[in-house]
Amino acid sequence: MRGRGLLAGVEFVADTVTRAPFPRSLKFAERFVGNAQQAGLIVWPNVGHADGINGDLAMLAPPFIISDAEIDQVVDRFTKAVMRTMAEVHTSAPVI
Repeated sequence: MRGRGLLAGVEFVADTVTRAPFPRSLKFAERFVGNAQQAGLIVWPNVGHADGINGDLAMLAPPFIISDAEIDQVVDRFTKAVMRTMAEVHTSAPVI
């Protein structure tokens, strides 16, 4: 995760040890944005950060007046969206 102030980018990787990105064909960032919206969270996707093509990132930009309870809500919704997206990717990923 990287950010400044309340602007934060969360990078999604297929392998946390090697930091290898998900293949662009999975459209992880776009899937995540859809799942985040279903969970009631607005984020925006960024792609291509690993090599110009692959690499998925989601940006969060809550207001400066966010309360502790609202931060908890963001974390909960973000977690739900990540879990749903990971389940989708693992069921649609080709077996290699």
